[in-house]
Amino acid sequence: MFFVRTGDYDALAGVLLCITGCEGMFANLGQFNAPSIRIGFVYAYICLVLAYLGQGAKIITDGPNVIPNIFYNSIPGGTGSGVFWLLWIFGLFATLIASQTLITASFSLTQQLISMEALPRLRMKYTSEAFKGQIYFASVNYILMIAVVGAVAGFGTDASLTNAYGFAVSTVMFVTTTLIALQIPFVKNKSWLLAIPFLIFFGFIEGLFWGASLRKVPHGAWFPLSVGVALTILMTFYSWGRSLEKSFDKSHTSRLHDIIFRRHRVASSHEGRAHARFEITQIPACDDEKDQQTNPVELREEIVELPREKRPGNPSVSIEKKALKTPMEDKVELGEQLFLNVRETYLELPRVPTCAIFHKTSNTSKGIPHTFYQFLKGWPALPRVVIFASTEVTNAPHVALEDRYIITKVRSFEGIYGLTVRTGYRDQSRTNMADVVPYLIQAERQFDPKISFEKIKEIEQAAANTTQIMPSYVLLSQKTRWASWGYIRKMLVEELYARLRVMFPDQEIQTDKGDGEAIHIGVTAHI
Repeated sequence: MFFVRTGDYDALAGVLLCITGCEGMFANLGQFNAPSIRIGFVYAYICLVLAYLGQGAKIITDGPNVIPNIFYNSIPGGTGSGVFWLLWIFGLFATLIASQTLITASFSLTQQLISMEALPRLRMKYTSEAFKGQIYFASVNYILMIAVVGAVAGFGTDASLTNAYGFAVSTVMFVTTTLIALQIPFVKNKSWLLAIPFLIFFGFIEGLFWGASLRKVPHGAWFPLSVGVALTILMTFYSWGRSLEKSFDKSHTSRLHDIIFRRHRVASSHEGRAHARFEITQIPACDDEKDQQTNPVELREEIVELPREKRPGNPSVSIEKKALKTPMEDKVELGEQLFLNVRETYLELPRVPTCAIFHKTSNTSKGIPHTFYQFLKGWPALPRVVIFASTEVTNAPHVALEDRYIITKVRSFEGIYGLTVRTGYRDQSRTNMADVVPYLIQAERQFDPKISFEKIKEIEQAAANTTQIMPSYVLLSQKTRWASWGYIRKMLVEELYARLRVMFPDQEIQTDKGDGEAIHIGVTAHI
């Protein structure tokens, strides 16, 4: 109505500041529960409406004397009264609360961006035993301090700082309305007939304010605009790099018997001739023709190096290509024979009375860590105890010792286990072999109730000499068809993204004193 009456479009940017106090309320809502949010919002809304009505009435009756400082000049009793000093104290507290709102909101947004893999994994500390959402980022806190001090000192005048603040708030409001309009059909699965009127009505009103604040870019609004553009470029770049890395992980995921076959092929001498062998990648349990159609068996020809005594000529191990056309029963028998061959290859590896814990690059990654294959390539033997470890962070602040470790035994291969370390969000990601050994023995007892005492001693002796093997990537850029783009891509991947991944790894794995050394095994990844 003010704009229609006066026609002053630039004045809308100043009117927008009247609702920025309300906007600040939404920044810290994630730290409270639903009832407190409702009560606080209703209470603050009523107080704001009454305050703005009172200030408007004071401007109407005594405009020239009030306008220089509307908040303090509209206080009943004037300056120096008891109400004035009471509101002065409230104003001081409001300044502190506003700064705290900015800090906690930045922490929450940073955590969400990290979980979406849009920002590097910064060091985060949980500050509450009761609420997982109360967190602290030291790096973000110092960046905010430097940015605030620099912004206040750099702007110099209140008008420029006000223009920057108004532009930031109006942009957030307009973007939020647009995202809500997109959420209605894509997330809530509602009709576009609801989303379009919502966007037209609220988007038009907020678009007017955003357009008015956009005119203030040369007068201070450039600061939040440049910060937003820089953060958008950073998040887009990091998300692009993570997508390339995850695509490489997915395409190079290996199964245990594949790695053992591959290790045997690499370690075989040139005297062992290559022999065509077929690998069944899926062996379904089919009872009728319908199951056979819905669960097809896929055969893949693979070249493996066989020892001299297992070359073609021995009918018990030779497999002919006509197996591709055999019935389903012959295919299942073929898969069983190939599985026995994998076990024979595995059993041929010499065992060393040590324990090796292979940590995964990510908690969500599947398959065998690439460090296992790299380890087998470099060492001609296999540890007596091999553990593939991953970490699971729970919603509880701490996890009791009896619930911390989950052990699964790989039944097909002796001495290989899967370990899941369940930690609280305030616990350190740490593997203590003295606590893991009883779970290993328990897993063996479940598999073989008559386990011998010598076997238990072998596990205990191996666990006493443990090596923590950490995964890492040496990231290199793939070659492209265009030389200019290839050079730019190489700079982005190898000079920027690869350095960020080294500085901010996915997880920090800590070991207790006495659990052996930790070594890093890397693999070159062309992404």
